[in-house]
Amino acid sequence: MTTKAYEDFLTETITEPMFNSLVERTKKESEDLMKQIAHDEKRLAKNGKNDGNARKWIDLIKDYADITELDADTVNRLIKQIVVHEEITEDGTRNISMEIHYNFRPTDESKTYNLSEYAEANSVAEAI
Repeated sequence: MTTKAYEDFLTETITEPMFNSLVERTKKESEDLMKQIAHDEKRLAKNGKNDGNARKWIDLIKDYADITELDADTVNRLIKQIVVHEEITEDGTRNISMEIHYNFRPTDESKTYNLSEYAEANSVAEAI
């Protein structure tokens, strides 16, 4: 497009201010496209990393599909972090929740469990 605009400028089909305006607009579009390309490349790199983590998670978790006993080694392999929260309301009720952050998840996600209702029934394992 710039070449055609330059030819039109040389043949006096368009004026110099119009040519300069076209050149500036073309430069701006080019800069915007370069920024978009850089942004998209970063996003693709992140998606590639997420894809790799998803594959690792699938490979890791398929070995534990029929698990019957949870031991420390298994917990350490599958779980990055466990965070337990406790809130005591004004009426003295204890609300306990637990976040489990898993290793190799495609995204940094966690699962939150409300343990208060299960603690009353003495079956916290059912909450999970």
